[in-house]
Amino acid sequence: MVACPKNKTIALATGNGSTIFLQPKDGNEWHPVGDSVKEIMQKTDYTAMSADILFRGQQINLFVIGYSNGMIRLYSSENPKLVAEIQAHSR
Repeated sequence: MVACPKNKTIALATGNGSTIFLQPKDGNEWHPVGDSVKEIMQKTDYTAMSADILFRGQQINLFVIGYSNGMIRLYSSENPKLVAEIQAHSR
């Protein structure tokens, strides 16, 4: 789990292959934003293992999500949408 200090968005690697992005609502409630629903509905052979944030100064921060198959996805932190997908192998 990681949070963006600029807009209070949280990224959670659920361990079932998906990542959920949440933003605060009124009171103590949170609601899913961005690609959360799309991520949850995907059926994949790999699992979201880690979540971190890439701080970019005045620009929009990026969430970095690492998967068990070596793939890394970058999501914008404001209204999380997929920005880039990088596949890495150690062969």
